[in-house]
Amino acid sequence: MKTIYNPYVTSIRNAISKGARIAGIREESLNFSGRDHFEKASSSQIDSIEPETGMQELARLLGIKHIRRPILGDHPDFTHIRQTQRPEKHYIVSVFLDVKGSTNLHKKHTLEEIRVIIQSFISAATHTCALFGGHIQRLQGDGVFAYFGGRNVNKAEAVESAITASGFFSYFMRFELKRAFQEEDLAGIFTRIGIDFGDDHQVEWAVFGPEGCSELTTNSLHTSLAPKMQAQAENYGIVIGDNAYRLLTAQARNFCTPVKDDRGNTVPAYRDDGNGILYKQYHFRWDRFLVNKYKWFAESADGGLEIDTSQYNTAQERLDVLLKSLPSENAYIDKKGINSNSGIVIPKHNFHYDPFK
Repeated sequence: MKTIYNPYVTSIRNAISKGARIAGIREESLNFSGRDHFEKASSSQIDSIEPETGMQELARLLGIKHIRRPILGDHPDFTHIRQTQRPEKHYIVSVFLDVKGSTNLHKKHTLEEIRVIIQSFISAATHTCALFGGHIQRLQGDGVFAYFGGRNVNKAEAVESAITASGFFSYFMRFELKRAFQEEDLAGIFTRIGIDFGDDHQVEWAVFGPEGCSELTTNSLHTSLAPKMQAQAENYGIVIGDNAYRLLTAQARNFCTPVKDDRGNTVPAYRDDGNGILYKQYHFRWDRFLVNKYKWFAESADGGLEIDTSQYNTAQERLDVLLKSLPSENAYIDKKGINSNSGIVIPKHNFHYDPFK
C-alpha cells in the first residue's frame, strides 16, 4: 500500500507512541514560512520543491508540477477592497474542515504531544487545500475555513477542486491516519466537512472590523451555511449545499444523497418559509467519488481505501510514454482524455487546473 500522507502520519504516530519523547519529533517539518504559495516554483521538476510540505507523493500521482504553500488571510483576488473600502460581489466556494474528538487527546497525552498532533492535522488540511488551488481564510481551533475559486476561475471547476481536496483530507483521516490511531488504541477522532457555493449575486466581499483588527471576508448565507452543514455530516463525512450540487457533473451527483433525519424526512440546510426558501443539502460520498475519478485507488483488505499504483502509472509518466512513442498525428483527444491508436490513455481528470498560472 502506498501512503500519500506519510509525513503527517509519521509525525502523529511519533507523538502518540508510548514512551515517545517530544524532543525527538521533527516538529519543524510541519512549520512553514517563506515563499508566497502563489509564487511559481524555481524549477519545473517536482523533486526540487521543498520536501517538507508532505504533498510530493500526491502531487506526483496527480501530475501537479508546482506545490503551493498555504497562506492565511486576505484572498489575493480581493485585497484591493482594503484600499477602496467598496464591497464587491463575486462568487466563492466556502469549505469548513473540522476535526472532532481532539479533546479526548488530553486524557492520554501531554500538551506538547497534543500540539504536534493538532499541528499535523492543520498542516495536512491546509496543504491539501492549497494543492488544489484553495485559499486559507482562517483557522478555528483545529478546524480550517477555506475558499475555492476567485477571478478567472470557472465556477464548476472551483466546486470540483473543493470536493476533491476535501475528499483527500477525509481519506487521510479516515484511512491512513485511522490505522495509526488504532495501533495506538486511540479512537474517537474524525473529520466532518461542509461545502457550499454562493453565486455572484449571493456573495459580498467586504472588510469587517475596525482598523488594526479587521478581516477581508465574505458576507453570504452560503458562507454561513458551510459550517452548519459540517455539523450535519457523518463521521468522516462531507455535506454539500444545493448550489454546489447543481454545479457538479452528472456523474458526481450520483455520489450525493439528501440529508435526512431518523424518520427519513429530508432535512434542509436552511429554510425561510416567508420567502418560500427550502435550501437542500446532500451527503457526498467522497470515497466512491475518489475511486471513480482516480484509478489508483483500490479497496483494501479491511474494506477501506488504499493507493495502488502497481498497475497504474501516474498521468505524467503515461503522457511521457505517449509523447516519446507516437507521432503527433497518431494521438487524438476525445471525451475520455488523450488517447492513441496503441491504447495508451491519459484520463483528462488527472490534469490539474491551475487558476493562478
